[in-house]
Amino acid sequence: MITMEDAAGWVKEYMDEQGWESATIIGHSLGGAIGLSTASFHPDRVDKLVLLDIEFARIERFPVSMFGTTGYFLPIISGLHRLFGPRFLGQDGEKKTDTNVKSEEKMVSLISSLELIDDAFIRKAILSMQEASPSGIGLLLALYRYHMPKALKGLSTPTLVLYGNREGKASRIQRRISRQVSNYQNQQLHSNHSLVGTMPI
Repeated sequence: MITMEDAAGWVKEYMDEQGWESATIIGHSLGGAIGLSTASFHPDRVDKLVLLDIEFARIERFPVSMFGTTGYFLPIISGLHRLFGPRFLGQDGEKKTDTNVKSEEKMVSLISSLELIDDAFIRKAILSMQEASPSGIGLLLALYRYHMPKALKGLSTPTLVLYGNREGKASRIQRRISRQVSNYQNQQLHSNHSLVGTMPI
């Protein structure tokens, strides 16, 4: 079963292959969580850490805003995954190489829904997206179970956390982010070391 410690190990192995003793890691969302886990499990390998838009609190029990309606079933899926192991999700199949699966209409609709600029870079990124696989889902479940606030609190690596205030989104989401940031900043003020800084983007 994949854990965030495994993900940290993947980063360490890549650094070993490249011959890097240490590095500065910048990560967004899931990439940020992997960067955080790398700094947690291999602090001697991470000089500095920049985290973009990761949670200050644990992921909600029913993370509908993150996973859509699947979020309602995530606790059950996670429990069954723990009980039966990776085989519960099935086996990884062949990777699909056909990138012409998205019609122009779907492409334009997706870019519009994400409020992105329609250019060649964005289109290439969308066409390069990988299909969901059991291993990928296993990594998302590892993230769901990961205690990010505890990992942040225990860091010995100088860290900057950049977060979105979600202007234009529902006020309850903005209030939740503001509350999480305030709680975390208060924890930092009362801790013995202040290695983590926060900044809105």
